[in-house]
Amino acid sequence: MITIKMRLVRVLSIILLLMFLLSFYRPAAAQGSYYPVRLVDDDGNVVTIYQRPTRIVSLAPSNTILVYGLGLGNYLVGGLANEYVCATIAPQVKNLTSVGSYYGIDFDEIEELRPQLVLASSINSPQDIQKLKSMNLTVLVLNATNIQGVERDIMLVGNATDTQQKAEQIVNWMNTVITDVQSRLPSYRTKVFYLLDTTGGYWTGGSGTFMDSMIQLAGGENIASNISGWGIMSPEDILSENPSVLVLDQYANASVVNQMPFVATAAVHNDRVYVIPHEGWFAQPTYRLVYGIVWLAEVLHPNAMKGFEVPPCPAETGTENVAFPHAIRVNASEGIPYLDYGIAALVVVVVVLLVVVYERRR
Repeated sequence: MITIKMRLVRVLSIILLLMFLLSFYRPAAAQGSYYPVRLVDDDGNVVTIYQRPTRIVSLAPSNTILVYGLGLGNYLVGGLANEYVCATIAPQVKNLTSVGSYYGIDFDEIEELRPQLVLASSINSPQDIQKLKSMNLTVLVLNATNIQGVERDIMLVGNATDTQQKAEQIVNWMNTVITDVQSRLPSYRTKVFYLLDTTGGYWTGGSGTFMDSMIQLAGGENIASNISGWGIMSPEDILSENPSVLVLDQYANASVVNQMPFVATAAVHNDRVYVIPHEGWFAQPTYRLVYGIVWLAEVLHPNAMKGFEVPPCPAETGTENVAFPHAIRVNASEGIPYLDYGIAALVVVVVVLLVVVYERRR
């Protein structure tokens, strides 16, 4: 009898213990559930995202490129997209609801769009970003200043949108291409000067800019690296450094290569003046900076880069305009772009033949 009572007590004790332990149990999220997720953006803000955003607003062209690169174009309900983005990403970008411009944000339009995620950028003022937060919107600030920062932002948005696998593929592609480029480059570095603009002086990219890091990764030495950020380099310093290569922005005044100090540099003497082919390869902090690095490496070390092919980028869907042009020089004597003297000679031959044929038929 005592034995039976003891057994009952033990059983009841076990049941009570199990009930006590179960009181602390909370059902686990369903398999595959990812949210909520806590992230830290480039401004150091801790941002919690509670569900996968299906309504995204982009406040910078570079962010728009990134959203499409991650395969989230259908979730983009509004944004900023310049002509480059419209021409190179997808036709539907042209129909994207505008939420402002570089000069300001249309807060009323954003509120009507009811975004679940707003991707801001360093081009947006701190006041505008703060106002967006005061509207109870989830805001991620992207502010990459180098290639590593771009890769971090790709992973940041990938984590925010549960597209980590695609983000990792893009980052791996970037690292693979850059590593392959650097494995081809010689040990010496070619002196380079990048001319952004001539308004009020010779504007260029110094240390801490994308252009500086890209020049280094492409096997070059940026003669303006002693300048912090974007600034002006004096004619005397340019002449003193005597760059072997000049790289001109698309919108820079190419005629200055006929003037001092450029006309006295090795770059002009040796006909090594080039115009960048695509704004988005140098000015937009996206994965497409890799194309710019490859192009620069081809410009600085043409023999080493001969035959190099850029592998397909996981972010490109096939609808983008990603044609890879070879280096475009600038004719120092005239200050106009040209592709090659061989092409010019071919044109002359064709014209002469046409004239001969015309004269015979008269």
